[in-house]
Amino acid sequence: MPIACVTEGSDGSVGNLQDLRAGKIPLALAQSDSVYDAVTGAGRFAHQGPDAKLRALFSPVTEAFMVLTRIRDWVPTLANLRGLRVNIGAPSSGSEVTFHELLAARGWSPTDFSRLSGLRTSLQAGALCRGEVDAISFVAANPVPVMQEATFACRARFVPLDQEFAHALIDRYPYYVAAEVPGGLYPNNPDPVPTIGVRAIVVASSDTSDDVVYQITKTVFEHLAELRTLHLAFAGATAEDMLDQCVFAPVHAGAARYYREAG
Repeated sequence: MPIACVTEGSDGSVGNLQDLRAGKIPLALAQSDSVYDAVTGAGRFAHQGPDAKLRALFSPVTEAFMVLTRIRDWVPTLANLRGLRVNIGAPSSGSEVTFHELLAARGWSPTDFSRLSGLRTSLQAGALCRGEVDAISFVAANPVPVMQEATFACRARFVPLDQEFAHALIDRYPYYVAAEVPGGLYPNNPDPVPTIGVRAIVVASSDTSDDVVYQITKTVFEHLAELRTLHLAFAGATAEDMLDQCVFAPVHAGAARYYREAG
């Protein structure tokens, strides 16, 4: 059964999950922390309550939490960002959600910074290199074009997440996993940078056609070799990781049908 697919831009994880719940889209991609909140009715979804229709298909990749500064403003850990001007991602994006959760886990508030701004992704590198912000924060699967732009154009450097705090977060929250920015992947950043990550999850509504979800799931898993060539983030993708990592929502009936058939 041929399926016509169209990729649409959005505000990010929270916006995707809200649109999915409202029936505006049949499928979406969202970070595991936002999926967890939607399933439990927490965080940005507290006013709506749990989304009983949210379903998971698979989780293709880990997205790392990253912070970049210009080389002259570099600090040794994220704990040293206090008092700076930081862009934390567009409103309703997964990047914004993750930053605010890390903020709360440290016992900080937005008033601990000179300014927290919400520039969209395409504007972040330029704002950093022009000195309009001191740091940019981002959650994504590496490599990320905006990070490549900033590290090349103004020799920006990644700021490590202090590991004691990272381990505490992973122990406390079920949707965080250990991650790192690989050394040498970006100009002027030769060493690996430790951080945390979340899984990206492909989700649907229980109202989304079982046959459509079955065909999409089948196509992805039967073409993993091709998927690994499309982006470096997928290079190490395995069927086991795509099924077992921080899914939280019940598996969609269409995806479950394929998994039963595939064993």
